[in-house]
Amino acid sequence: MPKGRHTGFTFGASNHIVEENLEEEHRVLWVDTIHANIDRYVDRYFLPKLKLLPRSWWQWNKQSKEMKLCDSIIDFRSADKPENIEGFGYDRVYGNEAGIILKGVKGRYLYEQAITPMTADYGDKCIQFWGGTPKGVVDKSGHPHKFFELCESAKMYDDRLVVHMSSWENPFIPRIGVANMKIDLPVGPARDQEYYGKFVCGTGDIIKREWIPATTESIGGKTCRSWDLAVKDKAKSDYTAGALCTKSKTAFQIKDVVSFKKLWPDAQEIIIATAIKDGPDVTQVFEDAGQMGGLIENLRADTRMNRYKIREVRPKGEKFARAMVWVSRASTGNVSLVHGAWNGHFLDECASFTNDDSHPHDDQIDAVSQAWIFLSGGNGPNIGTI
Repeated sequence: MPKGRHTGFTFGASNHIVEENLEEEHRVLWVDTIHANIDRYVDRYFLPKLKLLPRSWWQWNKQSKEMKLCDSIIDFRSADKPENIEGFGYDRVYGNEAGIILKGVKGRYLYEQAITPMTADYGDKCIQFWGGTPKGVVDKSGHPHKFFELCESAKMYDDRLVVHMSSWENPFIPRIGVANMKIDLPVGPARDQEYYGKFVCGTGDIIKREWIPATTESIGGKTCRSWDLAVKDKAKSDYTAGALCTKSKTAFQIKDVVSFKKLWPDAQEIIIATAIKDGPDVTQVFEDAGQMGGLIENLRADTRMNRYKIREVRPKGEKFARAMVWVSRASTGNVSLVHGAWNGHFLDECASFTNDDSHPHDDQIDAVSQAWIFLSGGNGPNIGTI
Protein backbone atom coordinates (compact mmCIF):
# COMPACT_ATOMS: atom_id res chain seq x y z
CA MET A 1 0.00 0.00 0.00
CA PRO A 2 1.82 3.12 -1.22
CA LYS A 3 -0.11 5.83 0.56
CA GLY A 4 -0.25 9.42 1.72
CA ARG A 5 0.44 10.39 5.30
CA HIS A 6 -2.10 9.48 8.01
CA THR A 7 -4.18 7.07 5.95
CA GLY A 8 -4.56 4.69 8.90
CA PHE A 9 -2.37 1.76 7.80
CA THR A 10 -0.90 1.29 11.30
CA PHE A 11 -4.28 1.48 13.00
CA GLY A 12 -5.90 -0.84 10.45
CA ALA A 13 -3.06 -3.34 10.64
CA SER A 14 -3.36 -3.49 14.43
CA ASN A 15 -7.10 -4.19 14.07
CA HIS A 16 -6.41 -6.93 11.54
CA ILE A 17 -3.80 -8.62 13.74
CA VAL A 18 -6.09 -8.73 16.78
CA GLU A 19 -9.13 -9.93 14.84
CA GLU A 20 -7.34 -12.60 12.82
CA ASN A 21 -5.33 -14.03 15.70
CA LEU A 22 -8.40 -14.36 17.91
CA GLU A 23 -9.80 -16.72 15.28
CA GLU A 24 -6.75 -18.80 14.35
CA GLU A 25 -3.13 -19.34 15.33
CA HIS A 26 -0.36 -17.47 13.49
CA ARG A 27 3.27 -16.51 13.85
CA VAL A 28 3.36 -12.78 13.17
CA LEU A 29 6.25 -10.38 12.56
CA TRP A 30 5.73 -6.61 12.80
CA VAL A 31 8.67 -4.56 11.47
CA ASP A 32 8.93 -0.83 12.20
CA THR A 33 11.44 2.00 12.00
CA ILE A 34 12.63 2.21 15.62
CA HIS A 35 11.82 0.60 18.98
CA ALA A 36 10.33 3.82 20.35
CA ASN A 37 7.66 3.77 17.64
CA ILE A 38 6.83 0.16 18.45
CA ASP A 39 6.17 1.05 22.09
CA ARG A 40 3.93 3.95 21.09
CA TYR A 41 1.92 1.90 18.59
CA VAL A 42 1.39 -0.93 21.06
CA ASP A 43 0.30 1.53 23.76
CA ARG A 44 -2.06 3.48 21.49
CA TYR A 45 -3.41 0.90 19.05
CA PHE A 46 -3.03 -2.61 20.46
CA LEU A 47 -3.49 -2.35 24.22
CA PRO A 48 -6.84 -0.47 24.12
CA LYS A 49 -8.26 -3.38 22.13
CA LEU A 50 -6.56 -6.11 24.12
CA LYS A 51 -7.79 -4.70 27.42
CA LEU A 52 -11.36 -5.37 26.26
CA LEU A 53 -10.54 -9.10 26.22
CA PRO A 54 -10.16 -11.50 29.15
CA ARG A 55 -6.73 -10.92 30.70
CA SER A 56 -5.82 -14.61 30.34
CA TRP A 57 -6.07 -14.35 26.54
CA TRP A 58 -3.15 -12.02 25.96
CA GLN A 59 0.26 -10.97 27.23
CA TRP A 60 2.62 -8.14 26.27
CA ASN A 61 6.32 -8.20 27.15
CA LYS A 62 7.65 -4.70 26.53
CA GLN A 63 11.27 -5.65 27.05
CA SER A 64 11.35 -8.51 24.54
CA LYS A 65 8.74 -6.83 22.29
CA GLU A 66 6.70 -10.03 22.20
CA MET A 67 2.91 -10.23 22.31
CA LYS A 68 0.91 -13.41 22.87
CA LEU A 69 -2.73 -13.52 21.82
CA CYS A 70 -4.49 -16.83 22.44
CA ASP A 71 -2.20 -19.32 20.66
CA SER A 72 -0.53 -16.75 18.42
CA ILE A 73 2.78 -14.96 18.86
CA ILE A 74 3.42 -11.48 17.49
CA ASP A 75 7.04 -10.33 17.43
CA PHE A 76 7.75 -6.60 17.05
CA ARG A 77 11.16 -5.72 15.61
CA SER A 78 13.04 -2.61 14.53
CA ALA A 79 14.45 -2.40 11.00
CA ASP A 80 17.39 -0.45 12.37
CA LYS A 81 19.42 -3.66 12.63
CA PRO A 82 17.81 -6.13 10.20
CA GLU A 83 20.34 -8.87 10.99
CA ASN A 84 18.83 -9.09 14.50
CA ILE A 85 15.44 -10.07 13.06
CA GLU A 86 16.64 -13.38 11.62
CA GLY A 87 16.08 -16.77 13.19
CA PHE A 88 12.34 -17.50 13.36
CA GLY A 89 9.55 -18.49 11.00
CA TYR A 90 6.47 -16.37 10.24
CA ASP A 91 3.31 -16.79 8.21
CA ARG A 92 2.28 -13.13 8.59
CA VAL A 93 4.54 -10.11 8.08
CA TYR A 94 3.53 -6.46 8.56
CA GLY A 95 6.02 -3.86 7.33
CA ASN A 96 5.13 -0.42 8.66
CA GLU A 97 6.62 2.73 7.06
CA ALA A 98 7.75 0.65 4.09
CA GLY A 99 9.12 3.69 2.27
CA ILE A 100 11.62 4.13 5.10
CA ILE A 101 12.45 0.59 6.24
CA LEU A 102 12.91 -0.76 2.70
CA LYS A 103 15.19 2.09 1.65
CA GLY A 104 18.73 1.55 0.40
CA VAL A 105 21.07 -1.40 0.91
CA LYS A 106 19.78 -1.99 4.45
CA GLY A 107 16.16 -2.12 3.26
CA ARG A 108 17.00 -4.58 0.50
CA TYR A 109 18.85 -6.76 3.01
CA LEU A 110 15.87 -6.57 5.36
CA TYR A 111 13.46 -7.92 2.73
CA GLU A 112 15.65 -10.34 0.78
CA GLN A 113 18.05 -11.71 3.40
CA ALA A 114 16.25 -11.31 6.72
CA ILE A 115 12.51 -11.67 6.12
CA THR A 116 12.15 -13.77 2.96
CA PRO A 117 13.97 -16.84 4.37
CA MET A 118 11.81 -16.73 7.51
CA THR A 119 8.63 -17.09 5.45
CA ALA A 120 9.87 -20.02 3.32
CA ASP A 121 8.46 -22.73 5.59
CA TYR A 122 4.92 -21.47 5.05
CA GLY A 123 5.04 -21.12 1.25
CA ASP A 124 1.91 -19.59 -0.24
CA LYS A 125 0.22 -19.63 3.18
CA CYS A 126 2.37 -16.68 4.21
CA ILE A 127 0.86 -13.24 3.67
CA GLN A 128 2.91 -10.03 3.80
CA PHE A 129 1.52 -6.51 4.21
CA TRP A 130 3.76 -3.55 3.34
CA GLY A 131 2.46 -0.01 3.78
CA GLY A 132 4.00 3.43 3.84
CA THR A 133 4.50 6.74 2.12
CA PRO A 134 6.81 6.25 -0.90
CA LYS A 135 10.33 7.66 -0.64
CA GLY A 136 11.40 7.82 -4.25
CA VAL A 137 11.94 5.39 -7.09
CA VAL A 138 15.68 4.77 -6.66
CA ASP A 139 18.05 4.92 -3.71
CA LYS A 140 21.30 6.85 -3.34
CA SER A 141 23.26 4.15 -5.16
CA GLY A 142 20.95 4.30 -8.17
CA HIS A 143 19.27 0.95 -7.49
CA PRO A 144 15.46 0.70 -7.47
CA HIS A 145 13.90 1.39 -4.10
CA LYS A 146 12.69 -2.00 -2.79
CA PHE A 147 9.22 -0.67 -1.96
CA PHE A 148 8.84 0.64 -5.52
CA GLU A 149 10.20 -2.65 -6.85
CA LEU A 150 7.63 -4.65 -4.86
CA CYS A 151 4.77 -2.49 -6.12
CA GLU A 152 5.95 -2.80 -9.73
CA SER A 153 6.22 -6.59 -9.35
CA ALA A 154 2.46 -6.74 -8.82
CA LYS A 155 2.11 -6.16 -12.57
CA MET A 156 3.84 -9.51 -13.18
CA TYR A 157 2.63 -11.68 -10.29
CA ASP A 158 -0.98 -12.61 -9.65
CA ASP A 159 -0.37 -13.21 -5.95
CA ARG A 160 0.49 -9.55 -5.31
CA LEU A 161 -1.93 -6.68 -4.93
CA VAL A 162 -1.20 -2.96 -4.79
CA VAL A 163 -3.68 -0.56 -3.19
CA HIS A 164 -2.95 3.15 -3.61
CA MET A 165 -4.48 5.42 -0.99
CA SER A 166 -4.31 9.18 -0.58
CA SER A 167 -4.55 11.00 2.73
CA TRP A 168 -8.04 12.17 1.82
CA GLU A 169 -9.34 8.58 1.73
CA ASN A 170 -8.97 8.06 5.48
CA PRO A 171 -12.56 8.54 6.75
CA PHE A 172 -11.52 8.77 10.40
CA ILE A 173 -9.62 12.07 10.14
CA PRO A 174 -11.71 15.29 10.22
CA ARG A 175 -11.90 16.82 6.75
CA ILE A 176 -10.43 20.10 7.98
CA GLY A 177 -7.40 18.19 9.29
CA VAL A 178 -6.81 16.51 5.94
CA ALA A 179 -7.24 19.83 4.13
CA ASN A 180 -4.66 21.48 6.39
CA MET A 181 -2.28 18.59 5.76
CA LYS A 182 -2.55 19.23 2.03
CA ILE A 183 -1.91 22.95 2.54
CA ASP A 184 1.25 22.07 4.49
CA LEU A 185 2.70 20.50 1.33
CA PRO A 186 3.76 22.68 -1.63
CA VAL A 187 2.30 21.80 -5.02
CA GLY A 188 4.54 19.41 -6.93
CA PRO A 189 6.64 16.38 -5.95
CA ALA A 190 6.23 16.89 -2.20
CA ARG A 191 2.42 16.87 -2.34
CA ASP A 192 2.35 14.03 -4.88
CA GLN A 193 4.44 11.85 -2.60
CA GLU A 194 3.33 12.77 0.91
CA TYR A 195 -0.39 13.40 0.26
CA TYR A 196 -1.29 11.31 -2.80
CA GLY A 197 1.12 8.45 -2.07
CA LYS A 198 2.73 8.48 -5.52
CA PHE A 199 6.19 7.25 -6.38
CA VAL A 200 8.11 10.34 -7.47
CA CYS A 201 11.58 10.30 -9.01
CA GLY A 202 14.16 12.06 -6.86
CA THR A 203 14.24 15.74 -7.67
CA GLY A 204 16.01 18.76 -6.28
CA ASP A 205 13.13 21.02 -7.21
CA ILE A 206 11.42 20.71 -3.82
CA ILE A 207 12.58 24.04 -2.36
CA LYS A 208 13.01 26.83 -4.91
CA ARG A 209 15.56 29.55 -4.22
CA GLU A 210 13.16 32.31 -5.22
CA TRP A 211 10.74 31.23 -2.47
CA ILE A 212 13.14 32.44 0.24
CA PRO A 213 14.28 35.99 -0.52
CA ALA A 214 17.01 37.77 1.46
CA THR A 215 16.24 41.06 3.19
CA THR A 216 18.03 43.56 5.41
CA GLU A 217 14.92 44.05 7.57
CA SER A 218 14.64 41.84 10.66
CA ILE A 219 11.15 40.91 11.88
CA GLY A 220 10.12 40.77 15.53
CA GLY A 221 8.57 37.80 17.31
CA LYS A 222 9.45 34.68 19.23
CA THR A 223 13.06 33.71 18.53
CA CYS A 224 15.27 30.66 19.10
CA ARG A 225 18.52 29.14 17.91
CA SER A 226 17.85 25.54 16.83
CA TRP A 227 20.71 23.03 16.69
CA ASP A 228 21.06 19.86 14.63
CA LEU A 229 24.03 18.06 16.20
CA ALA A 230 26.47 15.78 14.35
CA VAL A 231 29.74 14.89 16.03
CA LYS A 232 30.82 11.64 14.35
CA ASP A 233 34.46 11.31 13.31
CA LYS A 234 33.82 10.47 9.67
CA ALA A 235 34.78 12.30 6.49
CA LYS A 236 31.26 11.89 5.12
CA SER A 237 29.52 12.74 8.39
CA ASP A 238 26.86 15.41 8.64
CA TYR A 239 27.41 18.99 9.71
CA THR A 240 26.39 20.49 13.02
CA ALA A 241 24.06 23.33 12.13
CA GLY A 242 22.44 26.06 14.22
CA ALA A 243 19.63 28.18 12.80
CA LEU A 244 18.54 31.45 14.42
CA CYS A 245 14.86 31.87 13.54
CA THR A 246 11.99 34.19 14.41
CA LYS A 247 8.27 33.52 14.01
CA SER A 248 5.63 36.23 14.11
CA LYS A 249 1.89 35.94 13.48
CA THR A 250 2.37 36.60 9.78
CA ALA A 251 5.92 35.54 8.87
CA PHE A 252 8.84 33.22 9.55
CA GLN A 253 12.42 34.46 9.21
CA ILE A 254 15.78 32.68 9.20
CA LYS A 255 18.17 35.28 10.61
CA ASP A 256 21.43 33.36 10.77
CA VAL A 257 22.80 29.84 10.20
CA VAL A 258 26.14 28.48 11.38
CA SER A 259 27.35 25.15 10.00
CA PHE A 260 30.54 23.20 10.75
CA LYS A 261 32.15 19.77 11.10
CA LYS A 262 33.73 19.42 14.51
CA LEU A 263 34.09 16.70 17.12
CA TRP A 264 32.94 17.23 20.69
CA PRO A 265 34.19 19.22 22.69
CA ASP A 266 35.26 21.56 19.84
CA ALA A 267 31.63 21.68 18.69
CA GLN A 268 30.58 22.57 22.23
CA GLU A 269 32.91 25.59 22.21
CA ILE A 270 31.34 26.91 18.99
CA ILE A 271 27.81 26.35 20.32
CA ILE A 272 28.61 28.23 23.53
CA ALA A 273 30.25 31.10 21.61
CA THR A 274 27.20 31.32 19.35
CA ALA A 275 24.83 31.36 22.34
CA ILE A 276 26.81 34.20 23.91
CA LYS A 277 26.61 36.11 20.63
CA ASP A 278 22.83 35.52 20.42
CA GLY A 279 22.30 36.74 23.98
CA PRO A 280 20.43 35.28 26.98
CA ASP A 281 17.01 36.16 25.53
CA VAL A 282 17.44 33.59 22.74
CA THR A 283 16.55 30.02 23.70
CA GLN A 284 18.98 27.34 22.48
CA VAL A 285 16.96 24.36 21.19
CA PHE A 286 18.16 20.77 20.69
CA GLU A 287 16.54 17.54 19.57
CA ASP A 288 15.53 15.27 22.44
CA ALA A 289 17.34 12.18 21.15
CA GLY A 290 18.88 9.57 23.42
CA GLN A 291 22.32 9.65 21.85
CA MET A 292 22.52 13.43 22.20
CA GLY A 293 21.31 13.62 25.79
CA GLY A 294 24.81 13.45 27.27
CA LEU A 295 26.06 16.25 25.02
CA ILE A 296 23.21 18.52 26.03
CA GLU A 297 23.92 17.79 29.70
CA ASN A 298 27.55 18.79 29.08
CA LEU A 299 26.31 22.15 27.82
CA ARG A 300 24.05 22.62 30.83
CA ALA A 301 26.92 21.82 33.17
CA ASP A 302 29.19 24.47 31.64
CA THR A 303 29.08 27.56 33.89
CA ARG A 304 29.24 29.82 30.82
CA MET A 305 25.71 28.64 29.95
CA ASN A 306 24.19 29.53 33.32
CA ARG A 307 22.45 32.61 31.88
CA TYR A 308 21.13 30.84 28.80
CA LYS A 309 17.97 28.79 28.28
CA ILE A 310 18.39 25.28 26.85
CA ARG A 311 15.31 23.43 25.68
CA GLU A 312 14.72 20.08 23.97
CA VAL A 313 12.05 19.10 21.46
CA ARG A 314 11.04 15.65 20.33
CA PRO A 315 10.02 15.96 16.67
CA LYS A 316 7.47 13.58 15.19
CA GLY A 317 7.82 12.08 11.74
CA GLU A 318 10.78 12.06 9.39
CA LYS A 319 12.88 15.00 8.27
CA PHE A 320 11.17 15.47 4.91
CA ALA A 321 7.71 15.73 6.44
CA ARG A 322 8.92 18.18 9.09
CA ALA A 323 10.60 20.39 6.50
CA MET A 324 7.54 20.57 4.25
CA VAL A 325 5.55 22.46 6.89
CA TRP A 326 7.73 25.59 6.74
CA VAL A 327 8.58 25.06 3.07
CA SER A 328 4.88 25.29 2.24
CA ARG A 329 4.86 28.74 3.88
CA ALA A 330 7.94 29.65 1.85
CA SER A 331 6.11 28.73 -1.37
CA THR A 332 3.45 31.33 -0.53
CA GLY A 333 5.93 34.11 0.31
CA ASN A 334 5.90 33.96 4.12
CA VAL A 335 9.55 32.94 4.75
CA SER A 336 12.62 35.15 4.35
CA LEU A 337 16.35 35.24 5.13
CA VAL A 338 18.29 38.06 6.73
CA HIS A 339 21.03 39.00 4.28
CA GLY A 340 24.38 37.43 5.23
CA ALA A 341 27.41 35.54 3.96
CA TRP A 342 25.76 32.26 4.96
CA ASN A 343 22.82 32.69 2.56
CA GLY A 344 24.50 30.99 -0.41
CA HIS A 345 25.43 27.83 1.49
CA PHE A 346 21.93 27.56 2.95
CA LEU A 347 20.16 28.10 -0.39
CA ASP A 348 22.46 25.59 -2.09
CA GLU A 349 21.35 22.98 0.45
CA CYS A 350 17.72 23.93 -0.16
CA ALA A 351 18.12 23.65 -3.94
CA SER A 352 19.60 20.14 -3.67
CA PHE A 353 17.00 18.87 -1.16
CA THR A 354 15.16 15.82 -2.52
CA ASN A 355 12.06 13.82 -1.71
CA ASP A 356 13.96 10.51 -1.60
CA ASP A 357 16.86 11.40 0.71
CA SER A 358 19.40 11.28 -2.13
CA HIS A 359 20.71 14.77 -1.30
CA PRO A 360 24.17 15.01 0.30
CA HIS A 361 23.20 17.05 3.37
CA ASP A 362 20.07 18.46 5.06
CA ASP A 363 21.48 19.62 8.42
CA GLN A 364 20.67 23.33 7.98
CA ILE A 365 17.18 22.49 6.74
CA ASP A 366 16.57 20.17 9.69
CA ALA A 367 17.73 22.87 12.12
CA VAL A 368 15.20 25.27 10.59
CA SER A 369 12.45 22.62 10.76
CA GLN A 370 13.16 22.11 14.45
CA ALA A 371 13.03 25.87 15.03
CA TRP A 372 9.60 25.99 13.37
CA ILE A 373 8.37 23.17 15.63
CA PHE A 374 9.62 24.88 18.79
CA LEU A 375 8.35 28.34 17.86
CA SER A 376 4.97 26.85 16.97
CA GLY A 377 4.70 25.20 20.36
CA GLY A 378 4.50 21.66 19.03
CA ASN A 379 6.43 18.46 18.35
CA GLY A 380 5.89 17.74 14.68
CA PRO A 381 4.26 18.54 11.34
CA ASN A 382 0.98 20.42 11.07
CA ILE A 383 1.70 22.49 14.20
CA GLY A 384 1.35 26.26 14.02
CA THR A 385 -0.02 28.58 11.37
CA ILE A 386 0.96 31.73 9.55
